[in-house]
Amino acid sequence: MTYILFNLNTLSASSLVCPILDQGKQNMGIFSNIFRGSVGLEFDDANKTVTITGVSTKRVLRDFSIYAGSKVTDAMILKRSFSSFTFYSFYLPDVHHIVNTLLADKRFKRRLTSTRYLVDLSNSFKELPLTQNIEEIQRMEDKDYPVVDTSFLKDVFHGFGTQPFSLLPHQQQLINSSFYKSDKLGLKGYLYDSSVGSGKTLSSLSIAKLKQADKVIVICPKKAVMEPWQATISNQYKVTPTLSHSMEPTFNTEADFIVTHYESLGKLIEAVKKNIKHFQNKRVMVIADECHNMNSYKSDRSTNFRELCRLVDPIFCLWMSGTPLKALGSETMTMFSTIDPLFTPKVEKSFLKVYGISGTHAIQIMASRLQLVKSTYKGVAVDKELKVHDVKVTLPDGDYYTLDAVSARMSAYVKERSAYYEKNMDKYVSDYFTGIAMYKDTIKMSRVKLAELDYYLSLSKRLHRSYNPTSPEDREAVVYTNHFEDKVIIPNLSNAMKHVFRKAKSVYKYVTLTIVGEALGNILGRARIECNTKIVEAMRNEKQTKIIYDDDSTDQLSIVDLVEGAKKKTLIFTDYVDVVKRTADIFQEEGMTPIAIFGETTGGNAMARDVQIFKKEAKVNPLVTTFKTLGEAVPLTEANRIIFLNIPFRSITYEQAYGRAYRLGQDEDVDLFKVTLDTGDQPNISTRNDDIMRWSDEMTSILLGKKVANTTVEEAIAPTPVAQLVSFSPVSPGVTKTHEW
Repeated sequence: MTYILFNLNTLSASSLVCPILDQGKQNMGIFSNIFRGSVGLEFDDANKTVTITGVSTKRVLRDFSIYAGSKVTDAMILKRSFSSFTFYSFYLPDVHHIVNTLLADKRFKRRLTSTRYLVDLSNSFKELPLTQNIEEIQRMEDKDYPVVDTSFLKDVFHGFGTQPFSLLPHQQQLINSSFYKSDKLGLKGYLYDSSVGSGKTLSSLSIAKLKQADKVIVICPKKAVMEPWQATISNQYKVTPTLSHSMEPTFNTEADFIVTHYESLGKLIEAVKKNIKHFQNKRVMVIADECHNMNSYKSDRSTNFRELCRLVDPIFCLWMSGTPLKALGSETMTMFSTIDPLFTPKVEKSFLKVYGISGTHAIQIMASRLQLVKSTYKGVAVDKELKVHDVKVTLPDGDYYTLDAVSARMSAYVKERSAYYEKNMDKYVSDYFTGIAMYKDTIKMSRVKLAELDYYLSLSKRLHRSYNPTSPEDREAVVYTNHFEDKVIIPNLSNAMKHVFRKAKSVYKYVTLTIVGEALGNILGRARIECNTKIVEAMRNEKQTKIIYDDDSTDQLSIVDLVEGAKKKTLIFTDYVDVVKRTADIFQEEGMTPIAIFGETTGGNAMARDVQIFKKEAKVNPLVTTFKTLGEAVPLTEANRIIFLNIPFRSITYEQAYGRAYRLGQDEDVDLFKVTLDTGDQPNISTRNDDIMRWSDEMTSILLGKKVANTTVEEAIAPTPVAQLVSFSPVSPGVTKTHEW
């Protein structure tokens, strides 16, 4: 620990600059002990913390809360005293942002009580090489970054047609910014937030070549292993590199490129451990394609990804997605843990508390942070137009699917299930602890396993007593207990007990959530499937189907007419497998040759085979699939017409799905038809999807720095199912007893 205090009247701050970390090699830059007046910055290199001294802690943190919010502020601060407070060095960019925002924004300045301290602190920040670099980056535009020489890549990659290989302007800008920012901030990786279909695959391969990587590991969705990744690596290089991928029986760890899907990461990790010599003393680059698949920090794929990075110690980790985040800053945890050396295990817990909050404050602070570690390209990479049209479908019983009608059925169901659980709660509690006892018998007297069980039970008991779904701590407890149950307890139970325990543990931990989940599945979920099945059947009749084009002109066309009217082929998306099956049957009944691709049809290499059939066989049309199955990763430019039989809940899904056809390689304008049920002025479960997606887009835009938040998240989500479809209060089972182990 180093600490210096001085008075500016007698000593210059610049004379005491004392580098602790070597810029560009360790952590995020050069830290120094620098003071302005009586305000001091103390850096603890060993524990990677920063202490601000010589302030009125109460007043400064009160002012922090004006912008950041009290929950965010409290979660960020590690410890405090009357005249000092400490936080992890990782949060220095965030604290820098908070201080400067408070001083710059007139809305906040008139409410401050610690202006003098904040001014001194802001001036001290100006002396730090790290914050100097941050401010420089914030002032720069894409065109300002030093240009990285990529001219030699024409000798590495084949061009397109008769033209030599060259990067598009937005691809070159990615390289320029990623090299500059990561060097200035000491990062070991970067985020590329780019439009779907904008050429991220070749961009990432270009960066790997520029980084002089000896080996490249690509992690992507299963559907993308063969195309685009295997196809691009095998065909784009003038000298074809060696390649191993997860569709083969085993990994060849000596290969130049290893491509695997997220679910096969465990298999790759085992192969790496057995052949670690193939990665030692190698410049390994890791590419996380469609990285939004690792938005959950505690998921198996995220855990495995971190383990892989620990094993191979990559020189650079490139995260890529056209839709990297959904709505919370905490979704970046896995990314920061692999690209920022200051994201230590100690930071992990506090990070979830800071950015697991669904509030405007956390979103705005994370938005500022993300601008330092990412490049964004949301332009149109393809020289064609995306035209979005609405399709309104009428049903004879359409009123049955209005929000009022569905909400009434859900409320009645909730009351019924609440009464049931109140009557049977003792039985579920008994079943739960019977399962716990059965598991305890299997671990005997193992101290480690008993300690793990005790910790699990403490969290489970807390959820049982009081579960708050908006609490980051409770959400973390849910993730932990669910994982412990699925991976530790349940595998050790008898087959008969497994089913009983699965039900009992959910009721024991959060019965209200269980009731709401049952209502959403059995009433709302079933209604959505029924509604969308009836919609696609009604679309066989043009009289029930009104097309509203993007120029406000209208027409009446059947779904067959829509498909056959495309210049190329048609993609049809829905959330529901039952609707996929019925839609495919309808086209077969109409004498066409559709192909349906969904979970049950995708085993082995079946999905890749069926995609190629759709691409190559002229008569096969349309392709009917779910958003989950083919909504990302796979290029499908053989189609130029897309039909969404329902609107997905998240903008991330919406953009990814239309990006299958609207992407580089598309040579026709693309028409997107969004289908909803028409119930006049009455909102229904079909139109509500559109409302939810618009909220999702609003939150994502704020988080990624594309939009400024003028409303709170709570205000923004007012029209969502939380407020309208689940606006009832379930009758509490009234559990007053708590159950001890």
